[in-house]
Amino acid sequence: MPTVHLKPISHRKNISRIEITIKRAISFTLTAFASTAALSSLAFANEITFQEGYWAGQPIPNDQDFGCHMAMMLDDETMLSIYANTKGRFDLTFRSDKWSILQEKDVEAQLDLDDQPITFTRVYLLNQQVIVIRGTTPADNKRLEDLIRKASDLKVAFPKLNYVGQTAFYDNNLAVTALKNCIKTAQRQSAQ
Repeated sequence: MPTVHLKPISHRKNISRIEITIKRAISFTLTAFASTAALSSLAFANEITFQEGYWAGQPIPNDQDFGCHMAMMLDDETMLSIYANTKGRFDLTFRSDKWSILQEKDVEAQLDLDDQPITFTRVYLLNQQVIVIRGTTPADNKRLEDLIRKASDLKVAFPKLNYVGQTAFYDNNLAVTALKNCIKTAQRQSAQ
């Protein structure tokens, strides 16, 4: 299985390349959410609300639970996005145009954070190109969030897809804090 290794890059270097990658990741994610959640607008696909390290994020338009997401590219064809909302969801979403998954039983996932296997999650197939990993319970979602905040390394394998991705995280705690602030801002703005 091919393994992809990404090294942290300063957000001050190669900013145009990073911005293009981030816009691509956000566009990938919004397309995935639009196709499954029937969102009415993709107008925000190129609007970045926050950026921390590898991550960039924004609110999900028309999300009744005031969800926000942040995204980064794991490699040239695979994107990782984290979706969170006011109801306590904290989903890791993996998307690739190369995948054509027909049934949920065709998806197995192995997720490691800092070389520790994460065993309290469930795997969902959102569509043929999108896999979601989420905690089994609301408490597990919080555990996953806490582990992502602290993690310096993520490895994910989808054996039946012959895919392994690995990345070193950069400023995760700040990125998750920005994601949570995005949710609060979306909630405040809707009350106005």
